[in-house]
Order: sequence, then C-alpha cells, then structure tokens
Amino acid sequence: MNQFRTNNRIIQWRRELEKRVQLPGETVEQYAKDIKRLIKRIDPQNDWEDTQKVYSFTKGLKDDTYRQLAPVLTMQANPTLNVAIEVAQKIEEVSRQTSVTSAPAFAVPASQALPDLTQLINESVKKAVEAAFAERRARYNSNAGQGNQGTRPPFICYRCQKPGHKANACTEPAKAPEKPAGNTQSLLGGNPDTMENVFSNTWSLNY
Repeated sequence: MNQFRTNNRIIQWRRELEKRVQLPGETVEQYAKDIKRLIKRIDPQNDWEDTQKVYSFTKGLKDDTYRQLAPVLTMQANPTLNVAIEVAQKIEEVSRQTSVTSAPAFAVPASQALPDLTQLINESVKKAVEAAFAERRARYNSNAGQGNQGTRPPFICYRCQKPGHKANACTEPAKAPEKPAGNTQSLLGGNPDTMENVFSNTWSLNY
C-alpha cells in the first residue's frame, strides 16, 4: 500500500474527500463507507484527530440529516467518527419511517406511532460511546499488561535483605549498625611514632 502512496496520490485523495458529498439515493452507510476508505488512504497511521474525521464525514451529508445531527454532536464532549455515523444512520432511519407513515396508502394506526427521535438518538449515542470506551479500555489493559510483564523486580526488604516483602512487614529483628572500619590513627595516615613527630614539628614551628 505504501508504494502507491505518492504525493500526487495523496493530493488526489484529499481533493476527493473534500468534494465528496452524499449522492441522491445514497444511504448514510454507503456514504460513510467511502469516507472511511478515503481517510484510511490519506491517514494509514490513524494520526488524524476525531474532530477532523467527523468533519470530513458530516460536511457532505444531506442537509436535513446534518441539521438534526449537528446539535447532537455539539452536546457530546469528543464525538468519534463511528458515533457520528451511527447517529446519522438512526436519523436517516427515522426520517424514512416518517415519510412512509405520512403517505395515505401506508398509514399506520396510532398504536404503532414512531418512537421519539431524540430518545432514539440518545440511545444510539450512548451505545456507541460505551462501545468506544470499552474498546479503549481493553486496548489500555492489553498494553499495560504487556508493558509490566517481567519488568518489575520483587520487593527487597531493607531490614533482612530478602525478597518478597517490605521492611514494615519484616519479622526479622533489626540489625545493629556496623562500626566503621579502621581507627583515628589509620584515618590520619600514620603510626604512633609518626604522629608524635607530626605534633613535635608543629609545636616547634609555633614557638
């Protein structure tokens, strides 16, 4: 696929995406499928923001569908492309049913009245958002499990230096601190005779 992604091809796909609109008689599903195809060609690494994908889809929708879709997406914090497509399909379905029931030959009893459009859209958005969150949660858990596998060493107790527990849960008695090795003479770097000579020379210099 990458060998065909020349700069000219990418420019051509971008122009197609900018000019792409929902054609007469074309369903939202068919239109959305073509929009996804163009976005995938332009952005194979999936680096585009959700807002850019949603705009590429909504800008070419039929006017009546877009007018009903826009306020619904405005109420969402960060609507994804799949959410926008699902809501648009629900609007299209309700509009189709409404146009059928408005015709005298296909009139239906009042007991079979259509459900509220707002309720259908809210339910559709809720399902799509829950599915998106579930997918992201599963992806996060999978990445977290792979990242932590075999990389975290066991706890080492600072009291007994044994693995498997912390110092505040250690049952071993605390060890007394060890005395530093050596003595004052070794620190000063000489034996008693040398030390005596050092102090003697110091006295003679001062007096």
